[in-house]
Amino acid sequence: MKTKFLSTLVASFALLAACNDGAQPAAETPAAETEVSWPEGAPRYASRDELPAPWNEADLSAGQAAFEANCVRCHSVSPSVPSTLGPNLHGVFARAPGGLESHDYSPAMDEFAATTDMTYWIPEEVDEWLANPRSYLPQSAMFFDGLADETQRRDLIGWLMIESSK
Repeated sequence: MKTKFLSTLVASFALLAACNDGAQPAAETPAAETEVSWPEGAPRYASRDELPAPWNEADLSAGQAAFEANCVRCHSVSPSVPSTLGPNLHGVFARAPGGLESHDYSPAMDEFAATTDMTYWIPEEVDEWLANPRSYLPQSAMFFDGLADETQRRDLIGWLMIESSK
């Protein structure tokens, strides 16, 4: 029984190898990086002490936990991870709404981006967005109900301000 199984396994590998026909596998394409050039005036933060109030009081561990619980299914902050359902948030405070060229935004965000005077996202606007995305931008593709708790939003935004600047 054991010999028959091994013979079948070896024959299967031989057939699979024959199917290759000597062709080399295609080279893997590296993940698209989220390139952000910081515009003049757009802040870049390395620590909580550098954040403006009230985000300088953020509990960064709680902010990371809030991101992981609420955002990570659709967003990343790593520059080497491409956008998924939502845009990659690396450099979000250094680009305009709808400004990540590699992401296909909803028509509502495209219209908002065309009419806003924001040069880049500011934490006060992100706070309003996260409080209630549907009232901030009706018809948005973001299907998140929002974070009602101000402290949780403060912590998340404080963490995001630092993490997205790396």
